[in-house]
Amino acid sequence: MGFRRLAVAVHYHMCLSCPHLVSFSQFLPKNAGPGFDVVIMSDLLHFDSSHVALVDSLTALLSKSGGGSRVYVAVGNYTKQDACDRFIDHARHTGIVLVEKC
Repeated sequence: MGFRRLAVAVHYHMCLSCPHLVSFSQFLPKNAGPGFDVVIMSDLLHFDSSHVALVDSLTALLSKSGGGSRVYVAVGNYTKQDACDRFIDHARHTGIVLVEKC
């Protein structure tokens, strides 16, 4: 029997507390630790008033063990570059390492 992977797709309002999402890690192997390896964000940077809540949610949701957790961020063409830059600046300030790929 090999290693099982758990994929969780849940609608989540980024401005809310997220302990119920981290509780999904109960289905992972005991040595996996809390948090998620991957978080996917799509079309969330346009509303720059939510950037603090987005980054707070990411730091709460991403796994802190092993250093391999990732967030994939997708933005639409309608999202202004300055909104993206402000999010990137805030995320970097909190210790999130960002790599931009097009």
